[in-house]
Amino acid sequence: MYINESRRGSSGIGFLALQDHGWQDEDVTLDQRVTIMGVRVKDRWRDETPVGYYKYDEESVGDIIGSFLWTSNQGSTEPGTSGSQSTIERGRELHGWRFTPWPVRTKEKKPDRMKPTTQAGRRGKKVAQCTSFKRDDIKMLPLEKWNDGLFGEGGVTLDERFKEADVQVPQQGMVWPSAMFPKPWLDCYGIAVSMDNEQNQDDLFMQTDPRMIAVNVGGDPAMGSLVCDLQLDCTISKVAPLQSAFRVVSQMAGCVPSGPFLALQIGKSGCGDTLGGVAWDTSIGGFLSQNLGSGPLIMGGSGCKHKVSQTEIGRVNSAHISSNAYFWKHDEYDAPLKFDERYTESKKGTESFEVFLEYDDSVKHPHVCGEKDGIWRWRSTATCGSSTTGGIPKPKYET
Repeated sequence: MYINESRRGSSGIGFLALQDHGWQDEDVTLDQRVTIMGVRVKDRWRDETPVGYYKYDEESVGDIIGSFLWTSNQGSTEPGTSGSQSTIERGRELHGWRFTPWPVRTKEKKPDRMKPTTQAGRRGKKVAQCTSFKRDDIKMLPLEKWNDGLFGEGGVTLDERFKEADVQVPQQGMVWPSAMFPKPWLDCYGIAVSMDNEQNQDDLFMQTDPRMIAVNVGGDPAMGSLVCDLQLDCTISKVAPLQSAFRVVSQMAGCVPSGPFLALQIGKSGCGDTLGGVAWDTSIGGFLSQNLGSGPLIMGGSGCKHKVSQTEIGRVNSAHISSNAYFWKHDEYDAPLKFDERYTESKKGTESFEVFLEYDDSVKHPHVCGEKDGIWRWRSTATCGSSTTGGIPKPKYET
C-alpha cells in the first residue's frame, strides 16, 4: 500500500475511521465495526534492522472512543436581509475531530434575519426584565483563541468557522432547574464531550465555569447556581437557587463607598422567583424581613433620612429595627412593644414612680398571617392622696 501524504486521498493515511454510524442496522457486531483499536504494548523484539515487532496485551484490545465531530460552517446558508439565502464563506475547509474535549462557550442562537427587529429588542418583542430562554435558544461554539489581557467578550474568540451546536445538559427528565445542573447562561464556559454511544454521537455540555450566578436583575431564574442538601444515603434531596440568599451590587456611591459586594437577600429576589431572608436555628426558621414575614428588620423607605449610598439596584439606607418587631420571653409572652404617636409635653414631678413593661393579651398586634393576641406596654404607678388634714377642700367661687 502506498502512502500518499501530498494530498488527502483514499490511498493515504489521511482518513481514520473514528465512528461507525448505523452498524447495528447491518447486523454487525460491536467488535466488527469499522473503527480504530488501541492496545497496550508489553514487549518488543528487534533483529539487526531498526524495524521491530511488538507484543501487545490481548486483554487490552479496545475501541478508541470519545472522538467528537464538529461540523464546519463553510457553505452553510442562512436567511439574508431581503429574504434571499446567503452562503457563509468564512468557515473551516474541513470539519473538526477531537479526542480531547472541545473548550466551548454558550451563546444565544443567531436571530432570524427574516423577522423584524426593533429598538425594544430582537424579533420585534419588548425585552422583559427576566427573559426566559428556551432550550433551543441556547447554543455553543468552540473557542478559537484566548487573550488573557482582556475580560468578558473581548477575552475569547469564538470559532465561528463551525456551526452552532445544541447545548445538551443533564436534567433527570425534569424541567429546569433540576437537581443536577442549572440552565446554562449565555456566556458560560465549559467543555463539550461525546458520550459512549457506539451507534451515534451523543454530545454533552459539561459546565466548568467557576462563576456562581444569583439571578436578581435580568436573565432566567432557572440559570441560578443551585445549592443542594443531601439525604441520608448521600444523594441530593433538596435544591434551592443562590438568589434566595444573595444579591450582587457593583458599587456604592455616597458617604459609605464600596466596590462590588454581596448583599443579604431579606426580601423577594429581583426576579420574584423565590423568597430570601430566612434565618435558621436548629429546626426552626425565622424571617428577617418585616415587609414579607413580619420579621425584625426593615430598610426604611424611599425618603428615609438615614440614606448612606446609592447603587445600580437602588438606594442604601441604614438598617432599622421595626416597631412591630416581636419580643419573645416564652411562647405565651410573645408580642411587639406598644408605640404611641408624637410626644406630648408634660411637667416634671417631684416624686419618682416605678414603671412596668408588661404583657397585655387583650390587645391585638399585626402579623403577616393575620392578627395575633398581645402587646408589650408600659404601666406606671402613682400615689394618690391629699396634703391637707381636713380632706379635699371645697372650691371657692369669685363674684
